[in-house]
Amino acid sequence: MSRCSFMLALTVLNMLMIGPSFGNTIQLGMIVSDENKDRFQPAIETGYTRVFWYIVNTCDGISGSRTALDLVLNKSADALFGSFCSSNCIASAQIADYWDLPYFPLDCFDSTLDSSSLYKTVIRIFGSLSSYGASVSAFFRRNKWKSCAIVKEIRKDFCQFAVEAIKAKFLGDNEREKSTTQLHRNTVTQQNNHKTPYNNENSVIVICHTNASAMAALIYAAYLRGMTRPNEYAWITLYNIYSNFSFNTLFVPWMVVNDTKKSIELKEAFLSVKAMGLEINESYVSNIRPLSSTITYKNFSRLPDPDSDPNDTGHVTSRTLLMSFLTDAVYLYFILRSKTAAHNLNEKSGRIILNMSRNANYNGGVTENITMSSDADRYMTFIVWSLSPDSSTFRPYLNINFTNDSYRPFLVDVERWGYSNSPPFDKPKCGYDNIYCNGEDKTFIIASAASLAVIIFLAAFFMVVR
Repeated sequence: MSRCSFMLALTVLNMLMIGPSFGNTIQLGMIVSDENKDRFQPAIETGYTRVFWYIVNTCDGISGSRTALDLVLNKSADALFGSFCSSNCIASAQIADYWDLPYFPLDCFDSTLDSSSLYKTVIRIFGSLSSYGASVSAFFRRNKWKSCAIVKEIRKDFCQFAVEAIKAKFLGDNEREKSTTQLHRNTVTQQNNHKTPYNNENSVIVICHTNASAMAALIYAAYLRGMTRPNEYAWITLYNIYSNFSFNTLFVPWMVVNDTKKSIELKEAFLSVKAMGLEINESYVSNIRPLSSTITYKNFSRLPDPDSDPNDTGHVTSRTLLMSFLTDAVYLYFILRSKTAAHNLNEKSGRIILNMSRNANYNGGVTENITMSSDADRYMTFIVWSLSPDSSTFRPYLNINFTNDSYRPFLVDVERWGYSNSPPFDKPKCGYDNIYCNGEDKTFIIASAASLAVIIFLAAFFMVVR
């Protein structure tokens, strides 16, 4: 029995012990794509519930309405989960709100779903982009940066909403006035190949992309603007937040470039990358060690092999993480439904279920402990990863955690660049794939040999003089 099945079994047994209101089978409506169904289905289906799967592969809004209506009217679903994109999520949220059913969106980023201000039955187990914007703002405050250059593709959904969330947090920050500048991909493709410095001081570039070619173009645009100094620029990109990101594409953007000179230039700009990702629970991924009672982090992540199997479950990818969020959503739903029944309330009401989720805190989440805000948005913990001197390993050095509806950075490691604590060279001595270093530190040996040579020379010199 899988971990998800075990948790659901315990929860449902608990509900059955509470009272007779759970005599009927609980029916879940799952809105997924063809790509995700085979992955989600084994993790969710159990003998204690009936799960209806609705396949949606089109992002047009009307698909979200049609799907939700069919699950509500024809399948009598007690709760809705997932969807394919933000447009469909909004449509599904409208149906769920009208029929007073709890709705747990997943791969959805429209800010109107945040804070339960418009849709009163939407519970954000995936967190919200507002929390992402708050974590970026916290990262800014820690480093005392004054401006931000946002580099993104010209497309809707995640990239657009992410930019809006970041800008909203910056404009709402009373401590420091910040400016944001968006560098679009189509504004740089027509430029010549001469570097054009970007004049904003202490700038951070926030990457938002969905494929290898786009990221290569965006990073090259930054190279043309001279954004290659790690002590002045920091790219902030997302490792495991958006399910359409490719892990290999994210960390090895130069693999799509055939030109050797351009590949080297991309690597120069890549030295400034800071990867921001979600915290992963210790029990979810191997090679994770606890830092404290509330913070866990993976101690390193080597750049993946582009030829490796993307379906290898030993690697944390965006899609495997999305499946885990779906598992957490179902787990939270059963807990809240059980709690609602224990208070002799209508356990089928989405508004009551949402109210029960406010300020809730439960252990046992697959991704991390489930802690909800007063607006029924899950608090998220973010980790900032930094590139090692040999440009082959990312190490977490900053953990951004929530504190009373705000985000606070915790230093988990000191960012070191070589022995002099300075940024790396444009061309790291170990090479971009660590092929010029064997992993042994020969500094002490070289220093000892040099000292011995000097001593022998001085001794010989004094003997000759005498």
